[in-house]
Amino acid sequence: MSSDQGLRRDGLKSARLSLDLSTADIVSIAILSALGGVLSTYVGYLANLVNDFVGTPFGAGQFLAGLHVFWLILTRCMTGKSGSGTLAGLLKGLVEMLSGSVHGAMVVLISVLEGFIVDVLMIGSRPDSTLRPLLAGGLATASNVFVFQVLFLSGVPVSFLLVIGLMAFASGVIFAGYFSHHVLASLLSSGLLRQGTTAARSASRWRIGLGYGLVVVFLGGALWFYATTYSWEGRGAFSVQGMVDNPFGYKESDFGQHIVTVEAELKGSYVHLEARNYTGVPLSAILERASPRASARSVRLVATDGYSVVLDLKLVMDNPEIIIVEDKSQYSLVADRLDGSQWIQGISRIELA
Repeated sequence: MSSDQGLRRDGLKSARLSLDLSTADIVSIAILSALGGVLSTYVGYLANLVNDFVGTPFGAGQFLAGLHVFWLILTRCMTGKSGSGTLAGLLKGLVEMLSGSVHGAMVVLISVLEGFIVDVLMIGSRPDSTLRPLLAGGLATASNVFVFQVLFLSGVPVSFLLVIGLMAFASGVIFAGYFSHHVLASLLSSGLLRQGTTAARSASRWRIGLGYGLVVVFLGGALWFYATTYSWEGRGAFSVQGMVDNPFGYKESDFGQHIVTVEAELKGSYVHLEARNYTGVPLSAILERASPRASARSVRLVATDGYSVVLDLKLVMDNPEIIIVEDKSQYSLVADRLDGSQWIQGISRIELA
């Protein structure tokens, strides 16, 4: 038997053995997956801030997409077991979906695919490997761009897809691969985690400090987000508040006499949906029920993840074809005359100012 055959046999044997998860592995996968699923909503909020800063409805936020895959890379490196990345992706996706992701069940498919890519690219990697996590993080993160292209972004220019794909790849290299590698090194150096290798124990103090500092900033920002921005009312519910005399919680059943059907076409800078009929309640009827004050001038619609759009109050009141549509247990804005970026999904509250 040749040496190559022996290596292949040993490699297959180690791959089979690596599927045997210990109790500690299962606990690690569960904890990291749960954290990743919950914090993914916060990452989406950060991505929205980046999009707003750049001035695009989506795409620029891919700069932070690697933070979604960070948990999968860290799980795979901590357990050292093939299959742990895919399992972590499944659990993370389920937690994210149940936490109210606007993508619904599709987020589970995306997360599982990312975990599978991590597992495939990490097969046979050494515990102290640096290149494999970087490559796995980049490719796994970039995969979400092309999944969304197949499912949602038909008609988007190829050049734009390549740009945000490269941006996602870079994000995966930095935040999923590099960041997870140094977090693992910090855990090993501090003695909080013990593995069979000591290669990562020599990490310099400034790198350890930087790693812990980023974790503190990230988690601190998440706590602020969930305390001040995130809506805990759940999907399928939103409130009308602000400069109104009659704030209330919206229920479509209370507006049965106002329901209308309009034809609308989503015309975004990068996304286009053909004209079709939508059935819902005019936003003007909802605002009338709240009795806007004379000084109110604008309407701000805020999604569960913090994304928001601001509309002129007079424009809304004069255009009853701007409607609120219920779809898959969440409410969305549909408006033929408005740019596609203003078709906000997952509305959590409407504020008049």
